[in-house]
Amino acid sequence: MGFPFSWEQFDDPEQSEKYLCHRLDEGKPALLRTDIYHLPYYRSNTHFPGHLITAWGYDRKEKLFFVTDTERKDHWAVPFDKMCLARYSNGGFINMKGDMFAPDSIEFSGDFPQIIKTAIIRNSMALTDTSHDYYGLNALYKMKKEMRDWPEIEDWKWIARFTYQVIEKRGTGGCGFRLMYHDFLKQASQFVSEIAESGLAQMMIEAGLAWRDLATALKEASEEDGPDVRPGKVV
Repeated sequence: MGFPFSWEQFDDPEQSEKYLCHRLDEGKPALLRTDIYHLPYYRSNTHFPGHLITAWGYDRKEKLFFVTDTERKDHWAVPFDKMCLARYSNGGFINMKGDMFAPDSIEFSGDFPQIIKTAIIRNSMALTDTSHDYYGLNALYKMKKEMRDWPEIEDWKWIARFTYQVIEKRGTGGCGFRLMYHDFLKQASQFVSEIAESGLAQMMIEAGLAWRDLATALKEASEEDGPDVRPGKVV
């Protein structure tokens, strides 16, 4: 979009909370980086930092923030103390300091269809980048290889269940974000005819359903005495 993005961070949680309320008083919704472990509506017993939600308002008397989250259609209430814990969690690999993005407005200039094309191309290039193995296709190949060793790991049930949750439950809208990306492609096709002509949205649905099948297999494996990781099963 060409709009500058950076997180505002605060060493003092109290200062961060006051500034968030100030921005909401000004009618500026705020994107927040959180750990779902501390968000009451997730009821999670494991940490998952870096999850993004949007705060729209608050009730000072009841000490509640009102937020929206991924595909959930309703707003959710998060107590002030829980929000503070979620924004300053040390339960993961991200050093969070009340990370917030609440600009006065978001504007972009330039050719909107070209912006969409560039975003899709950059995403595709990142996923097919062979210089690393922690995301994209290389990560999938690595995961497939390592899953064969899961039966030898003591907590394989937790690993299988957690992987299922990451794909299907933890903020992805289902199918490992593929359904959300399908929605984007469907909307974007109104501006970029090549998206519809190439059938990208339909291919993304098919990819998403494949991810759902994998997630379901992992969930079922986590409920068995031993994981079945033979080709054609989980892998």
